[in-house]
Amino acid sequence: MEITIERGFFSGLYSYEIALLAMGVALFLVGIWALILAIRKDGSLVQPLAIFPFVLVFAGYPSLQAVKFDEAALALNRAANTAVDQPRSPSQKQVIEDSAAMVLARAPSLHAQVVAANAYRAIGEVDKAYALAEKVDAAKPPTDVAKALAPVFEAKLTQTVQELPIAETPGAAMDPAQMAQIDKLVKRLDTPAANLPAQTRVTIARGYLALGDDAKAATNVDKALVLQHDVKVDPKVLQRLSR
Repeated sequence: MEITIERGFFSGLYSYEIALLAMGVALFLVGIWALILAIRKDGSLVQPLAIFPFVLVFAGYPSLQAVKFDEAALALNRAANTAVDQPRSPSQKQVIEDSAAMVLARAPSLHAQVVAANAYRAIGEVDKAYALAEKVDAAKPPTDVAKALAPVFEAKLTQTVQELPIAETPGAAMDPAQMAQIDKLVKRLDTPAANLPAQTRVTIARGYLALGDDAKAATNVDKALVLQHDVKVDPKVLQRLSR
């Protein structure tokens, strides 16, 4: 589900910047009026023209910030809707991080935080993405916003379970903190109303295996195969379930 940051000329501007912009526009109109008046009376143009440098100062700075915010929002929107494995250079990742910092400072809405979280996920900064997603989730967001957090929770679940060995038998000893985190993540993802892709179902199955719940793991593998018959499933997962 795609959620984007609203973009507009006044988006991301602080109140004082909007005030400066309004003053700049007002000065521009005064300058035009003074210039026309001076021309009609064959008077000096020096004083009317002296107003325009102030117009540039008052209107220029907020206009520049508005353009920067728009570019940052666009970069985040694009990154948030791309795959994690898309190759990116260190400089490209830095652009995303800088864009997230600017957007979150200037427009920290729930939508913006979700987009930033998914952008962090896309560049492999899973811990940053998850921390932001937890903050949004704690705010009890609307349904559309909550659904957009699923890719971040999946990325965190993948990160958590990928380093855990798949035990041949259920109930293998595991760190209690890891177990609690995996339990929380699978419950967030595996809900009756969830419309999840096949690979996400496989990831959830890995989570259930780590918790020793083979029955729910098998259910999710079956759902994944129904959605996509050739979905990639770790052979060790299938071996564990066959036991």
